[in-house]
Amino acid sequence: MALKILLVDDEVNLVEPMAYTLKQKGFETAIATNGQQALKMFELEEPDLILLDWSMPDISGIEVLKHIRDNKNVIPVIMVTGHNLFFFLSSYKSE
Repeated sequence: MALKILLVDDEVNLVEPMAYTLKQKGFETAIATNGQQALKMFELEEPDLILLDWSMPDISGIEVLKHIRDNKNVIPVIMVTGHNLFFFLSSYKSE
């Protein structure tokens, strides 16, 4: 049985080629293009892995991840972004 990956990104022109490539490599894929849809697809599709966009217009990827983790789910999630994280990383201060 192939691993199922849920791809979540509001930029369809990025997520569709990614889904195509993963299917060519033998994975099953499901696509959600916003946070609300991602939460529904997560429940319906029961993916083995989620590739989750950090920044989306309705619900951020961080909020989607919090919802998944609040339900004690330990599914692997990889956060992705097309934005430059330099500011975020350079402003992070460890305590």
